[in-house]
Amino acid sequence: MDTQSLANFFKVLSEPVRLRIFYLLVEKDELCVCNIVEALNLSQSVVSRHLAYLRNKGLVVSRRDGVWIYYRLEKIEKDFLNFLLFHGKDNLDIKADLLRLMATDRRCK
Repeated sequence: MDTQSLANFFKVLSEPVRLRIFYLLVEKDELCVCNIVEALNLSQSVVSRHLAYLRNKGLVVSRRDGVWIYYRLEKIEKDFLNFLLFHGKDNLDIKADLLRLMATDRRCK
């Protein structure tokens, strides 16, 4: 990845909501929008706007299953993901997001 692409990557993740979404997707591989909404305790419109931004920047891909849309990460360097997991595990917002996600971890129906 060239320097400009790397800088753009970090700019995308410099927004806290996008970083939180990204972290959840690192942890869970693939999530439905409804699960992300519940985990972040934000409105569907806010989450969808940030997911669209991540998708447009090439960091996530989506798939439709009936009325539900699922998101997963596009291929990202494993070293970066390990860095994010290591440093994110002590972040209070991310911990709270993961607890809410586990409490409501269900398949969309």
